[in-house]
Amino acid sequence: MRSKKPGRKQLRLSPSSINTYFQSPRLFYYKYILKLQTPPSIHLYKGTFVHSAIEKLFMTTHYRPPKVYFQNYLKRYNVPHAILKRMTEEEIKHHRYETEKILENFADYFDRKIEMVMLEGKAKGINHAWNLIKPRLREHKIFDKKRNVVGIIDAIEENIFDKISYIIDYKTSKLYKHTVPKDYIRQISIYAYLFERQFGKLPDFAGVHYLRYGEVFLVPITEEIVQQAKDDIDLIREKCKSRNIEDYPIGDNTWGIRDCEYFEKKLAGKRNERETES
Repeated sequence: MRSKKPGRKQLRLSPSSINTYFQSPRLFYYKYILKLQTPPSIHLYKGTFVHSAIEKLFMTTHYRPPKVYFQNYLKRYNVPHAILKRMTEEEIKHHRYETEKILENFADYFDRKIEMVMLEGKAKGINHAWNLIKPRLREHKIFDKKRNVVGIIDAIEENIFDKISYIIDYKTSKLYKHTVPKDYIRQISIYAYLFERQFGKLPDFAGVHYLRYGEVFLVPITEEIVQQAKDDIDLIREKCKSRNIEDYPIGDNTWGIRDCEYFEKKLAGKRNERETES
């Protein structure tokens, strides 16, 4: 009797992978079906470094001056050689300075909140203010077994005075308009869905904190928004059952086209190597 072949393991989705599909199905295919690795990027390194610095800032229950903490944390800034070798000295200095300014802006933003909470008499002291304002949860990973989706929420905040809950996604992008792009809306809507799955209720708001400019834009969370998130997840789940590259069009997203060209060249190079060896 022949044994059955094990079924193909269901692909785990994330807000980032779902956004990738909507921007460029072909790029989704390369990154999440074939699991090809993109080259290391200074932008990804900076974003990861800034997120880590902010996450670790709030690991204490007592106030520590954010600017001082970030100045010390910047000693850990060490861009991998694989990234540095593609950059000029001027670019290296620019990105280091930009990282410093992003953290400095966040420190100013948080200290202003501390100052106003104390001025309004809502806190008994600076440590009390610190614990009132800092996120209730940081870098919180939520896995939903039902739809096989995982996401990491940068910050979960709650206003203890009116019990309103917020989920916040930190962005180091250069967007400066008073807006939240469609892909960001989709991302925070999926986070709201994951939040509901873990905590049994919807957050009141989900938002984006543009770290470069210290601006926060909030979106009220409704059942309709979360239903759209579910529909998006289910749509991609159905679409990604195929392993045929022709079912994943390139699309017209500029960076998606660029990254697809990178992967195509990489795959062509591997094919040439195999042909040469044979």
